[in-house]
Amino acid sequence: LQYWHGWQRYDEAIKYALLTPQYRNKAKQRATEQGLLDNIRKGKKSKEEVRQDEEAVLRKVVEESLDIRGGYSKPSVWNVLWVHLVLSPYYLASYGVWWASWHWRYTVNRRPLTDEDKEYLSWKLLKMSQNKWEALQDHERDDILDRELWIPENLKVYVKEKEEEAKAKLADNSRYKQYRRYMKKNGPGRMTFED
Repeated sequence: LQYWHGWQRYDEAIKYALLTPQYRNKAKQRATEQGLLDNIRKGKKSKEEVRQDEEAVLRKVVEESLDIRGGYSKPSVWNVLWVHLVLSPYYLASYGVWWASWHWRYTVNRRPLTDEDKEYLSWKLLKMSQNKWEALQDHERDDILDRELWIPENLKVYVKEKEEEAKAKLADNSRYKQYRRYMKKNGPGRMTFED
């Protein structure tokens, strides 16, 4: 059930991409460059059959070119709950081995961090998932790694900067200004029995 629901969401994302003019035009352009649309109009086909064939080709092009991640990504049997439950002893054992090797390398032997470990510490300390970290653009990831956030002082500075950016962004947001004026005038919501 979970697997089929994943396919439904993936199909929904592809259909949405085909309805968006930006993606549809790029798909048409790519299909004509590859010559995929040339053979569709040949032969004795009705307009409906030609349109269906064209939609199938465009769908294939969109599936190949579009990188869909998150809840609408292409489903995999490995992401189904019961598969995770069956494989949980293996996952727990591999996590134990990984934790022991981490502890041995960086606590006991005090080796310098590898690039992969720096990435891991960065997204863990920023409370991101691995998928979210991988979804970041390369220059954002490089900026985070250049700041060396696995050092606690650098992390504090980075978090303060991000909080200030968020406050400045909210200060410019008209909806937030409206909300602040409302709260200043009326205060927080009160429950009264006067009605």
